[in-house]
Amino acid sequence: VSTQSTGSSGINAEYGKQWYQRRVRDGPVTGLSLHPTGDYVLSCSSDQHWGFSDINTGKLLCKVADQSVSHGLTCCQFHPDGLIFGTGTSDSLVKIWDFKEQKSAANFPGHSGPISAIAFSENGYYLATSADDEVVKLWDLRKTEELQDDITRRQVHCPGLDI
Repeated sequence: VSTQSTGSSGINAEYGKQWYQRRVRDGPVTGLSLHPTGDYVLSCSSDQHWGFSDINTGKLLCKVADQSVSHGLTCCQFHPDGLIFGTGTSDSLVKIWDFKEQKSAANFPGHSGPISAIAFSENGYYLATSADDEVVKLWDLRKTEELQDDITRRQVHCPGLDI
């Protein structure tokens, strides 16, 4: 799965020897995440949309606009259970979405800069986020609150996270 930085943003999925390319965004694709089953891909874009595509056919299954943000989405990541996922925004907000309902389930404010990366723990209980404010925050998803404040006070550069 890859994206193009040119005006023709899309998702390429290899299935056997065929390549599928679909234009699924009106702006640059800013994030991709493979579903835990390996059959679907989540993408987000600077055009304030996230979408869900079938890897095998390249077909866009749904496209949803995040009307609550004034700027675009910056990153996305599936939760290990595949039922929820997170998006980061240019507005410094991390949102957890219920995929089935296609609605926001929780918000995690606290950064002061565009969100640069989000990652879920393997057991799905925790979320790590980073932003252009050079801060890493750890969240307990069961309580929807920040876990520890001491780690968030250290200045770090973190273009990608993997917990």
